[in-house]
Amino acid sequence: SIGVGRKVVRGYYANPFAIDVSSMPDFQSLPIDDSRNGINWIRVDLPPPCVDGKGKKTFILVSRGSSNNLLVYFEGGGACTDFLTCTFTVITLHPKPWLSKIMGHFGIFDRRNPNNPFRNWTILYIPYGTGDLHVGNRVMKYTSVLGSRTVYHVGYVNAVVAMRWISQWKFDRVVLAGSSAGGYATAMHFYTARKIFGKGIVAINDAGPGITGKKGKFTLKRTDECWGWMQNLPEGMRTYMANEPIEGIAYVFDRYGDSIYAFIEDDNDYIIGTIFLKYGDKFRYKLLEVTSELRKRYPDHFYRFLMRGRMHTALELPRFYKVEAGGVRLYQWVEMLLRGEPVDIVE
Repeated sequence: SIGVGRKVVRGYYANPFAIDVSSMPDFQSLPIDDSRNGINWIRVDLPPPCVDGKGKKTFILVSRGSSNNLLVYFEGGGACTDFLTCTFTVITLHPKPWLSKIMGHFGIFDRRNPNNPFRNWTILYIPYGTGDLHVGNRVMKYTSVLGSRTVYHVGYVNAVVAMRWISQWKFDRVVLAGSSAGGYATAMHFYTARKIFGKGIVAINDAGPGITGKKGKFTLKRTDECWGWMQNLPEGMRTYMANEPIEGIAYVFDRYGDSIYAFIEDDNDYIIGTIFLKYGDKFRYKLLEVTSELRKRYPDHFYRFLMRGRMHTALELPRFYKVEAGGVRLYQWVEMLLRGEPVDIVE
């Protein structure tokens, strides 16, 4: 098969907690972004051995806010586990600053919008270019009759280094968010962020349901073989994921009890439910099955905004201010979450 050949080149790429971040700039030296002028991103290069999916130098974007609150955002962009998906499915394995800056202007990045709950927050934007939902720590070589491709699935390394760097500044509040592939990342980094920042956090997962396919290219087994993501997690957390990765968030609830996880999704999301996970019209039922169990077990820590529809993602789009469920607009639901008045809405 033209999409099957794969070989582990480097099973464990790097320990991100041991990487020196002293070459990165002092956060306090960055200028405060004036919200009246919209958002202005500053590029910050990540130190070696941080690389993108092609093994090239990579970066993060930062916009320093006037408040002492932090939003960490994981960019979305597909996933890959063989030659074909790493060639055609992922937006890019080599993220470009100009493209990320353009994408980071709408929704929660729109500093001009007075309804933006994050208007004055510092935003750490982690570009996506590793094909592994920001959770990998492995180098793979994929082959087919069309050729071969070496992919650095090292999103976990990049994300941890970025968070370690910015955590040197003590923020009052920390929110972890992401869309699509970045939404999946919030589940896997929920524990990591809690560990790095040393305080309770709020995670907002936008259209990354933390569910894997039961067959095909994105099963639990296949993704771990290609990305080496489970080796990054504590043993105790891995046991929580026997059924689905999203259930790993319960490890944080049980261990700390001071954090909240919020999930946003169109209940018939065509991109995730049909194209990637192959559930089709049964996706809504799978979504309700998994999230309802978490809601039942952790009613003070897990909240949903499930709206009827087939669209994909909302946080980074203008629709963030327009879509609603149960008579509540999404931006209002996020405001309530940040005020400590979260509500669970299933339309």
